[in-house]
Amino acid sequence: MKKTSSVLFFGFGQVAQTIFHDLKSKNFKFFATNTTGRLKNKSYKKCFFLKFNSKVYDKKIKQLIEKIDYIVVSIAPDKKGDLVLKNFKESIKNFKGKKIIYLSSTAVYGDHAGAWVNESSTTKPKTSTGSKRLQAEKQWQRLKKQEKLPIFILRIAGIYSPKNNIVNRIIHSKILNLNSSQYISRIHINDLSNIIIKIILKTKINRSIFNVADNQPLTPLESASIAVNFLGKKFQLSKFLKSLTINYSKNKIFSDSKRVMNDKLIKDLNYKLQFPNLNSGLINIFN
Repeated sequence: MKKTSSVLFFGFGQVAQTIFHDLKSKNFKFFATNTTGRLKNKSYKKCFFLKFNSKVYDKKIKQLIEKIDYIVVSIAPDKKGDLVLKNFKESIKNFKGKKIIYLSSTAVYGDHAGAWVNESSTTKPKTSTGSKRLQAEKQWQRLKKQEKLPIFILRIAGIYSPKNNIVNRIIHSKILNLNSSQYISRIHINDLSNIIIKIILKTKINRSIFNVADNQPLTPLESASIAVNFLGKKFQLSKFLKSLTINYSKNKIFSDSKRVMNDKLIKDLNYKLQFPNLNSGLINIFN
């Protein structure tokens, strides 16, 4: 009889939820933290929830860390660093499982004036998000080196999904400055889930840091031009453009421009993207 594996999600947002749905048919036990320690949605009845927030956490988490097979960390760090390490570092030192996967962001690279970046590129974040993520990455990397732990870091591009995508943002008048020459990389939520599962299931992986992005970085205008095809005949783009009042060019979050390379992800994990570009991803979502 095949042994049951176990996974602990620190944070149960859209990424962890997608992984859960993609893995639940396999031989896995699921545990997850959220701020209340419960979730009423019956879709997740096979997942055991534990309370973890800025003020309190379930004491069972420490015991679980030392027994679990896989840990996936998606909780955002604060200005002092990673919240999981802040509360459970000593327990993680005693981790006897197979892999810990930390979900970081390509924001750690900062602005590269539209140039291509790989995992060896300079990290020079300009935003608060990028700086916090880089600080958290360094904490995990130090622990990996000190304790010889199987820790993997994924630098993830902008995630889009049925709930959060450029088409919906256009409809609600939330879009980047169309005059910007900034390059933006993305990844479909399904590809991201498949990649994390691939890391979980793959026996041998030769590197510990991966960029996670599709094959086609785009400018905001290129993205919007693709998105228009999914808006329907009644949508008037010219009217929408006139309604824009927010000057996104002054917002620092949109000041980074880089094209994220994914060749190491594709080669080392032998992974073929299900949605290699925005158009194919939007077809999946809207058609």
